[in-house]
Amino acid sequence: MMDRVHELAEEFRAQGYEENSDEIQELQTLWWGYAEEREKIQTESSEKAAAAKQEAYEAELADLQYFLDMDIISEQQYYEELARLRDQYLEENSDAWRQANVQLHNYLEQCRQEELDAAQQAYDAQLESLKAAYEAQVSALKESLEEESGPKGPL
Repeated sequence: MMDRVHELAEEFRAQGYEENSDEIQELQTLWWGYAEEREKIQTESSEKAAAAKQEAYEAELADLQYFLDMDIISEQQYYEELARLRDQYLEENSDAWRQANVQLHNYLEQCRQEELDAAQQAYDAQLESLKAAYEAQVSALKESLEEESGPKGPL
């Protein structure tokens, strides 16, 4: 429609109508009215789409939380799915996107800490085992030396 209004204005200009003529002014007003209405419709459509995405995200997130609370999925599955939902529904750097990122970051940090703790426990257990083996060898060596030197009594 805007193209047709523009074409009409060009036809009037070709016929010698001035820019400030009533006809050209009316077509310009009509063209700008269409432009504003088009922008309004596009904005409303974008807002509706964003709201629908946010609602879908919140619904799936609620289901996901329920599945985690009921032990239907593991914590790892929860966070993998949270990352997928974030990427699918949320606009980058939005508040909800950042909140999901913080949750994912905290989970990864928790996993790293658990891995470090497990490695430290394994190290400590191995060290204790080596110490015990060392002590056993030292004790055995002492006993062996005592047996070789024999009793030290009067001759």
